[in-house]
Amino acid sequence: ARKTLERTLPKDIKSQDREKVREEAAQGLKRLKKIQMPDDQAQTETELGEILFCLAKLCYLSKVDPEEALRKATNRYMSFCLK
Repeated sequence: ARKTLERTLPKDIKSQDREKVREEAAQGLKRLKKIQMPDDQAQTETELGEILFCLAKLCYLSKVDPEEALRKATNRYMSFCLK
């Protein structure tokens, strides 16, 4: 996702663009709530993919490495589970 974003997003991204991406992710979560999981696997996959891409875009705009952020979150989760 990062490589795609680097090629496609303009270099002069503004802070209001981060707000727009946050709103896109929030809308995706609202749509996901409406899906009858697990009955509609394809739609669930589509919405989760859209949300993940929005989050990757938000990481890019915030200059955060999404893979590193996920790795750290996974480590925190594992530390919590292993207590």
